[in-house]
Amino acid sequence: VVLAYCPAGHEAVYSWDKLLAVARRLPQVTFMIYRHGGPDPLPNVHCIGQVVPHDQMPAHYAKSKAILRLTVHDGMSLSVLEALTFGRHVVWSYPFQACACAAAADQAAALLQKILGSGPNREGVGVMKALHRDCAVRLARYIGQAVGAAHDAH
Repeated sequence: VVLAYCPAGHEAVYSWDKLLAVARRLPQVTFMIYRHGGPDPLPNVHCIGQVVPHDQMPAHYAKSKAILRLTVHDGMSLSVLEALTFGRHVVWSYPFQACACAAAADQAAALLQKILGSGPNREGVGVMKALHRDCAVRLARYIGQAVGAAHDAH
């Protein structure tokens, strides 16, 4: 199972046509798309509605092997960070540690084919652990500076 996000009305940003092209190239793979609207466009593509509540996402990641995120522009995607945390693979149109980078449908399909035959994304878990440690250190430093500045002001 590969998860993807493409809300209705934002097909251009989330590369709906490319997503479907990838699904056509991998008919044996089930694509679960977070999106409302219309019948499923291909036998292996299932539109499952908008994003589920956050506490239900671990079950969705547990059922998946990867996420596909082919966007025209993007910020730091929470779904990418979550997928990496759960040891899932990511094919993303932007370079990021422990993610496979692809912008074209044929390239994304080839990467997914390779990924789906592999084990968990242990590198992704390591990257997220390191990011967590770094953020905790930075946050502690920031809070210490803010408390010190507030104390000095009084």
